[in-house]
Amino acid sequence: MTKVNGITFLISRNLSIIFTAILSQLFFNRRLCSIQWVAVILLFLGATTSQLHNCQKESNFQFSLIGYFLCIFLALISSSVGIYTEYIYKKPNHIPFLIQNLQMYIFGILVNIIALYIFDKNQFLSNNWFQGFSTITYAIILNHALSGIATAIALKFSNNITKVFTSAFAMVISSFVSLAIFGDFIGIQIYLGIGIVVCALFLFFGPGTEIELKNMNLGNNNNQNNNNENNYQNNNNENNKSK
Repeated sequence: MTKVNGITFLISRNLSIIFTAILSQLFFNRRLCSIQWVAVILLFLGATTSQLHNCQKESNFQFSLIGYFLCIFLALISSSVGIYTEYIYKKPNHIPFLIQNLQMYIFGILVNIIALYIFDKNQFLSNNWFQGFSTITYAIILNHALSGIATAIALKFSNNITKVFTSAFAMVISSFVSLAIFGDFIGIQIYLGIGIVVCALFLFFGPGTEIELKNMNLGNNNNQNNNNENNYQNNNNENNKSK
């Protein structure tokens, strides 16, 4: 954040949406039709638009090529981690899902314990790690734990692209919940972003995508059959020439 302004960081972070779609196609051979690619781009635009109100103008900002590179690199790393996590969850094995989930999160626990020891050694040695925790704090921890389990279930039984769209739809719900409970002001940028996200959802999961995907699969099957026929004819011609 010291190398780029807030808007640049926000746009670069949301690039993980596009990177996730690209990596899913490369590593899982999960082909997307043209309508779905339009939906992914709209999701990127909608998520970015709805979050622009959190960015403030910075008069002392200076252009930094390293900053842009780091932001794009972070988005790519975030997408890659999601793809690899999906691969681990879907890898054939006989380990129960909850045990597999525990194995995935144990590394995060160890890293946080090491970080606590390095940056707050006195707190680590005091054996009073939960000092100041209230009921709300424990509720937030429980909420994050359930959110992690829900994300794991989404990756296990669905895919990263579905998770990305689900997270965007959660933004829509949270905006209206904040309006109803806290009376938060919702500006035109948030409404515009929500509208774009909803359009992206309908485009990606709508009936039009199923028709186009069927046509793509039908075209691929026809091409494969034509290739098989051409190979068969070539083999017959070679056999005839050898005779």
